[in-house]
Amino acid sequence: MIIHNAYGVDLGTSSVKIYSQNTGKTLIEKNLIAVKTTRQVLAVGNDAFEMFEKAPDNISVDMPVKSGRIADVAEVEFVLHTLLRRVDRHLGYAPAIYFSAPVVMSEIERRAYYAISHAGDLRNPKVYLVDRPICDAISIGVPISRTKGTMIVGLGGQNSEISVIANEQVIISKEIPIGGQQINEAIMNDVRRLENLLIGRRTARRLKSVLATLEPERRDARKV
Repeated sequence: MIIHNAYGVDLGTSSVKIYSQNTGKTLIEKNLIAVKTTRQVLAVGNDAFEMFEKAPDNISVDMPVKSGRIADVAEVEFVLHTLLRRVDRHLGYAPAIYFSAPVVMSEIERRAYYAISHAGDLRNPKVYLVDRPICDAISIGVPISRTKGTMIVGLGGQNSEISVIANEQVIISKEIPIGGQQINEAIMNDVRRLENLLIGRRTARRLKSVLATLEPERRDARKV
């Protein structure tokens, strides 16, 4: 029996999200790859995150996606196929892959999605590029077939995308170069300036998560 699977993939700057229709599982891992100077891949995803800011000089731990766009095709291809195997052992023949993609892309950027899909263990995949604001709207329950005008704000790792959707399509979309990493760097700078203490990006990210979930009364208590 020929199995035709379907996958939803979001190649974000900070993390990769993959949904398998076959298994019903969703995989969320860091969009990181650890590579030695000899071009040997050592780790991918959360495994690479464990090496982040700890690796020696001969090992590079980097994000193959920059500002929500594919920066290194070969590395993104390796990350994608490794994580697809983690979410589903049997990829099947001619799987459908739905990518959450930027609204505005060059032809080269568009071809990169097809290039990373037609490789590895995938056999004759069908690739679909879905506007990222539409994916975001569906994920939060917006009835895109009935909405007459809804603003979607997506805060990414290195940039944010502000869009308006109506009648099942994106009417306008604009990206601004402010995202989670810029917030992390602002926290690092403030801690260094106010406390004379150097912290890494991982610590800044944890502080950001804690500060974002503080209850109002706890925030007021800190000011006293």
